Amino acid sequence: MAIRVVGVLDIKGGVAVRGVGGRRSEYQALPGFRSISEVAASWGVSEIYVADLDAIEGGPPALSVYRELASRYRLWVDAGVRTANDRAHMTGPWRTVVGLETAQGVEAIRPGDCFSLDLRGGRPMGTWGEDPLTIARRAVDAGATAILVIDLMRVGTASGTGTERLCCALRAEFPGVELLAGGGIRHRENLARLEAAGVDAALVGTALSHLIA
Repeated sequence: MAIRVVGVLDIKGGVAVRGVGGRRSEYQALPGFRSISEVAASWGVSEIYVADLDAIEGGPPALSVYRELASRYRLWVDAGVRTANDRAHMTGPWRTVVGLETAQGVEAIRPGDCFSLDLRGGRPMGTWGEDPLTIARRAVDAGATAILVIDLMRVGTASGTGTERLCCALRAEFPGVELLAGGGIRHRENLARLEAAGVDAALVGTALSHLIA
């Protein structure tokens, strides 16, 4: 299958956690692992997406964790960038993800960034507007060269992403932009549907072990 599989690491309080439905107060530490790096190594993937939940909720980014992981993996990091000043502190050997949930405006995006089109129940989060395509155009115009589509209510639910139609529209609108999708992926059929929608890479958390077996 041509679509790439990217392992998802949600980190909080210095440990890797598992979440369902975007209800972050209920996220629980993954049992049986001594460190975040040990979790990553267990997956056998070359590419990892980190959601730093402490930073997304307003805390400082875990820069030392990112640097360690970036020495071993192609790394994508969402650390809750809100402003251009926040973004200035996120320079490193990783791809910075600027999320719709937290970013206050396009000024937070630097050329080459990934823009995360964060949805909840199919609707865009944050304050950028209601139309996903219009929001994506603003991000690409600001310099984003990758777009991640994720519905937080689907995370950990094994119900599929539910975003294939939107991904098709984004691929048609931005043929040269790298397109990623995640949230709720469980089966290879989910990957096939995303690939058919033009998605380049799928973010997989809960189901990762059996999808790459």
